[in-house]
Amino acid sequence: MDDLLNGDPYAYEKCRLPKFFDVTFFDEILDREIPPVKWLVDGFIPETGLHLLMGDKKIGKSWFAFQCAQGIALGEFVLGKIPVSKNKVLYNNLEESWQLLLKRARNLGFSKTGNNMILVENNDQLKGIRAVDTLERMLQVDPSIRFIIIDTIQSFLNLADKNEYAESSSNLQILSHIAHEKQVSILLVYHTNTGTHTERSLERIGITAACDTIIHLTRLRSERRADMCVTGREVEDRTYTIKMDENCRWVLEGEKGEVLEGATQILIFDWLKNHGMPAKPIDIFRGLKAEGYKGTSDTIRQTCHRMKNAEKLSSSQGTYFRYLPPTTPVTPVTMSQSESENEGRVTLSV
Repeated sequence: MDDLLNGDPYAYEKCRLPKFFDVTFFDEILDREIPPVKWLVDGFIPETGLHLLMGDKKIGKSWFAFQCAQGIALGEFVLGKIPVSKNKVLYNNLEESWQLLLKRARNLGFSKTGNNMILVENNDQLKGIRAVDTLERMLQVDPSIRFIIIDTIQSFLNLADKNEYAESSSNLQILSHIAHEKQVSILLVYHTNTGTHTERSLERIGITAACDTIIHLTRLRSERRADMCVTGREVEDRTYTIKMDENCRWVLEGEKGEVLEGATQILIFDWLKNHGMPAKPIDIFRGLKAEGYKGTSDTIRQTCHRMKNAEKLSSSQGTYFRYLPPTTPVTPVTMSQSESENEGRVTLSV
């Protein structure tokens, strides 16, 4: 009997269960070690799974995706700071012309990749399930592909046709299965401002449910900075600040709270320096507001308090001014009478 069970204490119980599907007792997995997450882009994109880059049109999602492709295909950096390993990239460019893509590449200083990046241009014959099948066949032909970008998922799965919603949801599940089975990372670019509110909600539920990681970009058209909210099954929920430089290159500035805190501290310090006098937080707020500051008085008050605790500002009776280090008291030295009489005399050696 022991030979039949192969030393598995759970084998007998499993034999008694119906054979409709494989089962595992929960106690069997309690002692297993959880494997660490392996990253394609550290902290943002795991090297396996289906991931979503979402946001309104014309805020820089395609620039973001193209930078990811550039960094990974060349084995350089993503967002200007995150080092990445060199891997083969399949870029599905389904909405932009190759001329526009070439302009973007030159703006970003995109050099040749040594055939490490494959470009798929728009093909109206490849939509929906045919596109998914073709993608799977490409991975079979070239298993060295590790990162796939689909820009956009609406064009890839023909999501404009709302009657095909059920089929599109099924195709997303197939994409997720392909990503995990082939151990590749697939990044979907998705516009969030298409269709009616109900249609957007239905689409988003189906898309986000299928994805392992969601990167949500939000930005005002008039501003270069954007919020990047990252969440997912393997990703710690965080919001970052990224800034687009003059070449439309996204650069990571840091976590949003730290970036805003640092920027506010600089504004307060410079205001106090320029006015050269102690001031209450409300006065600093009014002065900064007159100069275009868009924050609140509570933010200024709390930041002043934190700057005081960090010894960046000093305070007195509710007013704040530039930090003055405490003076060290001088301890008087008591001298004997003979030392006092000899003080100041100079002795010459002959």
